[in-house]
Amino acid sequence: MLGGRRRGLCVKAPLIKECCANLACKLVDAKLVPTYNFFIFEVVQARAATSPKNLRTLHDRGNGAFMMSGREVTLAQCSRRKTCSAAGKLKSATADRG
Repeated sequence: MLGGRRRGLCVKAPLIKECCANLACKLVDAKLVPTYNFFIFEVVQARAATSPKNLRTLHDRGNGAFMMSGREVTLAQCSRRKTCSAAGKLKSATADRG
């Protein structure tokens, strides 16, 4: 085990301990690779992190733009505020920042 890596149970590729999820896959179909560079895989094993409880993730939006996962919103909060649409959540989250 080097640098937080360990072996998967189904495939020999290393799992990376710091990842929030690991999917072990096997190649099922490569017919579309020459034309579309498209592979079809089957997930044979999935592992999800159990900690931290509220994982914050970084998302690449393209063109050098990134976003961080934000404040957690529960269904109960949506019911009380009656703002379950994406626009309502965004407006609420930006208002909380001041």
